[in-house]
Amino acid sequence: MRKMLFLIAVVLTAAALYSADSHAWISARTGERNFERAWSAFMSKQPDTAMGYFAKSADAYGLALDENPPSRTTSFPSSLTMAGISAYYAGRNDQVLEAMGKALDKDDSIWEGYIYTALAYARMNDKAHAEEFLEKYIKSNPSQSILSSEVQRQRSVLDDGAAVAGIVRPLEGALFDQFHNNVLFVGRKADDPAGMCGGPFWWRNNRQPCDRSFDFRS
Repeated sequence: MRKMLFLIAVVLTAAALYSADSHAWISARTGERNFERAWSAFMSKQPDTAMGYFAKSADAYGLALDENPPSRTTSFPSSLTMAGISAYYAGRNDQVLEAMGKALDKDDSIWEGYIYTALAYARMNDKAHAEEFLEKYIKSNPSQSILSSEVQRQRSVLDDGAAVAGIVRPLEGALFDQFHNNVLFVGRKADDPAGMCGGPFWWRNNRQPCDRSFDFRS
């Protein structure tokens, strides 16, 4: 009898863990799908559509990040970076810090982690941390010339005593210009464009991943 009860307890525990992981995976996948739609609209200069999908993505990734244990998909550095970007454009600074912090713990070369964290801190009027992450962005050597030039310019502005909130708009503009430039002149002209848009960080040089179709009605 005891053995039977023990086996039942093991099965129920395993089922509960599987269910939790399944829910986390579904949330992460929903977040990813909405990020893809958001990014396509963002790069097509449809800001209202993009921000709506970024909000949906942030909602889903927020649920995935809250799951215990998180799914394997949620823990991928690329998934955490998408979660952080979505949270930024949804205006959820604390979620940006959480997601990007976890992404950078796994891979400290993710330059988006540093710049979006710096911007989140700037929005929160935390000058010291914003400056810290701008410096980390530069040290990550991201090879993003448009953005890096603006980061250097805004660091000088901060050194001259300007309010940290003032760096947000110029850096957001430089970020968009950098991504848009990459889509036009890097992704489309790559020797292996399918390889670039099929990778885990596809958004760096592409409007959308290679194997996705989009329906902006859903």
